[in-house]
Amino acid sequence: MLLAVAVLGWLMLSPADSPVPQDAHKSLHDLYRVWDTVTSRGHLPSVDDIMSDEGIASGDTTMVLRVDRDDRDQPRFTYTHAGPRQGQVFGRPIVGFSVDELVPPQQIAHFVNVFRDILTSKKPHYWMRMNGMFDGAFRTYERLVVPVSTDGESVDGFVGVWNWVD
Repeated sequence: MLLAVAVLGWLMLSPADSPVPQDAHKSLHDLYRVWDTVTSRGHLPSVDDIMSDEGIASGDTTMVLRVDRDDRDQPRFTYTHAGPRQGQVFGRPIVGFSVDELVPPQQIAHFVNVFRDILTSKKPHYWMRMNGMFDGAFRTYERLVVPVSTDGESVDGFVGVWNWVD
């Protein structure tokens, strides 16, 4: 009974405008809570603002992406931090590599389009989807990505948390 009350109380604390469904993994709600707390002060959070939360910083599926520009001035998304589970899923180290170097060619456009939407909207993005993994298996995961900024205004990176459902 006490556990049910604690869970219910936690769910009631989720912000009403969160893109994360109430039944999503707690780590996604934690990321949104930290992001929302800073943005409620009138500016986008920095990576440091988000990563100051120990649960997020030490999460095994937390990742940080930096927005770079390619030689055509198009955004390119480079991993600067990845929890240990991220590397396991990719089957290789991913820090220092861009999405287009890691994601299968048939999925690159989808990832890039979502990240571009976050760049322009400056809003978090949640999704749950099934994805083909490098070992050939399909896995379902949910993910929240929030925009971050070094100047509080323009998006120059993302922090995300993944949760593998199966």
